[in-house]
Amino acid sequence: MEVRREKTMTKKSDFGSIKTRINKKTNKTEYKIDFKYLKGYDQEGKAKWSGSSVGWDEDLETLKVLAQERRKELETGEESETSKKLNSTLEEAFLQFKDSLYKRAEKETGKYTTRKSYASEANTIYNSRDYFPDKYRKITIKDLKAHHFSEWLVVMNENAKSGSTIRKYRAILGKFNDYLYAHGYYETKEGLKYLIKTYIDSVELMAKEEGSRSDLYTPSIADIQKITDKIKKQAKKGHWRFENFYWYTLVKTFFFIGGRPEEMVALKWSNINMKTKNIFISNAIADKTPEEIIKEREKKKQRGTKTRSSARTIRMMNVYEELLADFKEASKYYFDYNDEELENAYVFPRVDKQRVRKSKQEYKNINNMLEDICKKAGVTYFSVERFRHGCATLFLLNKEFDVGLDEARDYFGHEKDSSDMLEKIYAKKDATQKGSKAMEKRNASIFAKSEINEENDEIKKLIKDIFDEDKIKDKSLKARKKRIAWQVANAISRDQAYYVFKKKDEKIIDWIIEQYEKSGDPIGDKIILVCEEDLTEPEEEIV
Repeated sequence: MEVRREKTMTKKSDFGSIKTRINKKTNKTEYKIDFKYLKGYDQEGKAKWSGSSVGWDEDLETLKVLAQERRKELETGEESETSKKLNSTLEEAFLQFKDSLYKRAEKETGKYTTRKSYASEANTIYNSRDYFPDKYRKITIKDLKAHHFSEWLVVMNENAKSGSTIRKYRAILGKFNDYLYAHGYYETKEGLKYLIKTYIDSVELMAKEEGSRSDLYTPSIADIQKITDKIKKQAKKGHWRFENFYWYTLVKTFFFIGGRPEEMVALKWSNINMKTKNIFISNAIADKTPEEIIKEREKKKQRGTKTRSSARTIRMMNVYEELLADFKEASKYYFDYNDEELENAYVFPRVDKQRVRKSKQEYKNINNMLEDICKKAGVTYFSVERFRHGCATLFLLNKEFDVGLDEARDYFGHEKDSSDMLEKIYAKKDATQKGSKAMEKRNASIFAKSEINEENDEIKKLIKDIFDEDKIKDKSLKARKKRIAWQVANAISRDQAYYVFKKKDEKIIDWIIEQYEKSGDPIGDKIILVCEEDLTEPEEEIV
């Protein structure tokens, strides 16, 4: 590096001599302080002096502090806190950072926090040589350069098992950078924090090849049938527990709606019009950190869905129309929503013992459920992203649907040539038709009344069975019967005075009353059953 040096002397003897130079590369003035310190005394009691220095750096005021601290260290033999930090390794600092994440997570008072997740992921990084090689562990803070962080992230990128994992690791490195700055590790390196942030953000996260991941299996309609059948069997005998109903509905709608995971978890009841039978996909919540989402949307100058084409309205299918209507009613009861709260609520919020109804569902929770249920149902495991691929495969490769490529783009929210998902699937299709034939207008004939050639083809049989209107209504009635019976029993266990039911459910309520009478324990002694049409006072006044 070419520099021009100019020596000067300061009048402040506390700091010794200050040298300056102009860094021609940055055109900025840099400083160095030479100072003397008392080394000790000879046998005659005469002081022995020696010299040392700190610098070169652009921040003169910080150098003055460091010169004083360094002189004190040399004279007393005790290392200052600043010096300890500068001489500590990246591993030592990361250990402190990891522990701080756990402490912050313990103090969190909210019902949901990402801090525990970050702490766990940071622990994985710290304990793994794949994610934290010795090369980076041993770097001292005083020798730390911005490019070390980007190189470190590249190593993580090459070893990460999924896209969501590497995005979290990038976020953790960003937070580690913030931690180092906030705790004085960059005290002599003005601007290093922001330079490191730029280097971290500059790393392009690599996508894994499809063949290298086990969660990229594309589920078929047969797989979905096996999974939903298994979920129903897991419910307690005679009851349709809400958690089972929740996962059953999620699996079925995620597959047949074919939305991106970030679109599906962002769905609110206000996006689903039960009267017009339309679903408006207008927003997305990516499985990323808030910092990544904000940065990505600022970069694209957008809000809401992935692209403009992603914001779309699709027609409901009769295979899940009744199911969604019943699930909406069950959600209102389970989460104790009023009408306004229900419309503003997520269709698929987090569901757990605490009933955290305002929190969005997370991909990892859905994937955990899929991993468990796929194993029990004898289905190859697939991740939540593959519901969409399964739906596209069903529509494009089965002649019963006769869906064209342009039509599929509209349904799945793709701009032309914006993704290879549909292109790859369509390449397997024998037909040459690529235009749109308005699938929505043909829904009734395709999904309910189409005549499918009876062959020993599992897929064709399932299409006919699953989309049969009479069977859908029969299954819906049975499920509703179980679900309402569970709700009445639950209301009794909670000592509610009333249970309000809909007019259309009078026969179900009569059946429930009959069951209690048969058991010799009449329901009239436990709770008052009221039809909503017979209410003489506002419903909100009834407990």
